[in-house]
Amino acid sequence: MTPKRDSVRILLTIAFRNLLAAPVRTAILGGIILLGSLIVVVGTSVLDSIDRGMRTSIQGSLGGQLQLYDGRSEDQLALYGGMTGESRLEPIEDFSVVKAALEKVPGVKQIVPMGIDQAMVATGNAFDLALERLRNDVRRLEAGERGPELERSYTAHVAHVKRMIELLAADYAQAAVIVDLDSKEGAERRAEAKSLTRVREPEFWEGFDRLARGVLGP
Repeated sequence: MTPKRDSVRILLTIAFRNLLAAPVRTAILGGIILLGSLIVVVGTSVLDSIDRGMRTSIQGSLGGQLQLYDGRSEDQLALYGGMTGESRLEPIEDFSVVKAALEKVPGVKQIVPMGIDQAMVATGNAFDLALERLRNDVRRLEAGERGPELERSYTAHVAHVKRMIELLAADYAQAAVIVDLDSKEGAERRAEAKSLTRVREPEFWEGFDRLARGVLGP
């Protein structure tokens, strides 16, 4: 026999002798290795299945492999929405132009237009309800209706709206501390605060009352 074969035979003999010398230890180590291999194989298979399933589900039925949207959009594209709801995207006015340009790109197989939007129906907030009640009183006054009951209702609804305005002004004052007034939202908040200041002035409500009663002049 050659020296190489002798070496292999000796190594195998030592290996089997060690296995038989401590069968309990061999069984424990073998079980640990078997369990670890089983976890790795099964875990890898499960992850591969999940990856293939999600890729087929999302790319094949919703998002494709690449999404394009108008660069003028306020938000970035988010297929499943974000923390503030659906993305605010500018519509692509002429899809045929975009499609013609994309078809010239190597590797592009198919181009599918897509639309994402949502709608919300609201019944009105507390301000809307209070203003609607006041609006109904004003309609009755404009129609020439008079009477103690209408006067009490009109006075109460005006006082209610004024109180709500004061509470809203207090909330705006607190929000102004944390709002970045140099941002786009900050500019909107400044405009809203200006309107809020106007409706808090006595002159505004004096003019409102004259118009509601159909009284002309100062």
